[in-house]
Amino acid sequence: MGSYTAEGYGFEVKSRRHLMDLYIEPSFAPAICLQFHEMPDGRYKVFYNYQPAGKEEVEAVKAYAYEQKMDPSTKVSVAFSAAAAAGVFKQLAPISDYVLENEERCIVDELYVNELPVTDEHHLGLDGHFYKLWIYKDGEENYYETWCVTPLSWGVLRALVRTVVDRLGLEYESYGAYISK
Repeated sequence: MGSYTAEGYGFEVKSRRHLMDLYIEPSFAPAICLQFHEMPDGRYKVFYNYQPAGKEEVEAVKAYAYEQKMDPSTKVSVAFSAAAAAGVFKQLAPISDYVLENEERCIVDELYVNELPVTDEHHLGLDGHFYKLWIYKDGEENYYETWCVTPLSWGVLRALVRTVVDRLGLEYESYGAYISK
């Protein structure tokens, strides 16, 4: 299961308007963070990065602990937190971007304006993937989360995930959004 955190891997983009963030955290593939922005020239761009493999993280923490001369009895969680705070993981997660095409922009606009309906249809379990969505508007942050399958009424979220998966050439089995049957 991905464990992408803004503290460890996040990034800041200078734009006219930060619209939303989407995290897709699969069980058996790297987590991905996507930030949707309106740029000063009016175009919409997506900025994204992937969580590095666990082995890369461990090696980075070991190197950081050695450089900082941490006591060998330091708890692993403390070393990881210190490395994340120092920005060590950000070096492992380079940022890429692309400009949204009209159809993609329409999906983002629909989601941004209408958001997602409130529902009690959510699933929990061990395998699958999380979808975490933050929408930023009018000085507020609205958060939505679902696991594995998306509520039937969240079709616009599935459409957004589909455009991202298609555009980035990701495996639909690992990153795609489903509805319950």
